[in-house]
Amino acid sequence: MGARGLLTAPVGKGRRAANRPADVRTVQHLFNAIDDRAARPENGRSDAALVERINRFQREVLRYPHPDGRVDPEGRTLQMLLARAGERMRARRPAPPADADDSWTSWAQGQLAELQRAMAGAWSSLFADRSRERRVSAPSPAGRTAGKSATPAAPAPAASGGAARKLTDRDYIDAAARLGRDIDPLLVRALATVESGGRSGFGADGLPKIAFEGHWFRKLTKKRYDETHPLLSYPYKTKAGWQWQKNNKDHATAWRTLREAMALDADAALQSTSWGMCQVLGANYWKCGYKDVFAFVEAMKAGERGQLEAFVGYCLKTPGMVSALRRKDFTGMARAYNGDDYGTYDKQFAREYKALGGKV
Repeated sequence: MGARGLLTAPVGKGRRAANRPADVRTVQHLFNAIDDRAARPENGRSDAALVERINRFQREVLRYPHPDGRVDPEGRTLQMLLARAGERMRARRPAPPADADDSWTSWAQGQLAELQRAMAGAWSSLFADRSRERRVSAPSPAGRTAGKSATPAAPAPAASGGAARKLTDRDYIDAAARLGRDIDPLLVRALATVESGGRSGFGADGLPKIAFEGHWFRKLTKKRYDETHPLLSYPYKTKAGWQWQKNNKDHATAWRTLREAMALDADAALQSTSWGMCQVLGANYWKCGYKDVFAFVEAMKAGERGQLEAFVGYCLKTPGMVSALRRKDFTGMARAYNGDDYGTYDKQFAREYKALGGKV
């Protein structure tokens, strides 16, 4: 994300934090760029106020249950500071602090241009489609979860990354095998087809298909944005209500909505979004075997193979889903996968399964 080389050592709390003046100034400048209404001196001195800013950022934006109050040179805190500052910089370029002196000017001459370039690129890099530049092997949920010893019922073939790599019959067979020996692969394909609208899990721009769920954002942010951002944070009244329709009118609009929500709370926004061909909600990252939503999103970006793996993980951890698949109980499948307000998903699943040649 452009963080490499911006800090020479950790900043903030603890023995590991060297708190070198130039590094401290970089962190102070990023915080001021994010919110100039709460601007603090950029004096290169680490103090309790800076540590508290770091703690609050880690707690509220990154959702760390136990913030460490430290910004590491290649850590997630610095990466997200850059991304949030880069988003703010789109609207206005940060001004020098009111107390800027000769030492600040000296720091700025050597560091500021590079820092602002990193800020400008960090936000878009968070969602850059790197799938065309590399090949990604999508590990099974067992391989992603530390301490788990489960082994897939069938080996997962290596997958090339991104939108360019399409799923094959073998992928669906392997996914069904991991769900259970008696699960029909056509059921897995039918559900993926219905959830994706019969299309790829990616848009033409190479980014995953998504849908932003504002009622989830409201829940995760504790209604904090109900009044200021009613299109992003609203109570659930009906499936795909008017706010949902407006936010997800098309692929580009859905991504624009997500970016707006991320500017408020990145973690909550990613968790409040349904991802890929199977539209797995980000808040279910843990069911899919990922340590956090950021790792989950990377897998959703990597390719349809990762998206299918997420579906398998979700089904295995969702009560009633595997048994409904085994019984070919389409109502049970729709309820387990989409909740009680599942609309006509049961009929859609059944219709698609039969169209693929499945037998009830």
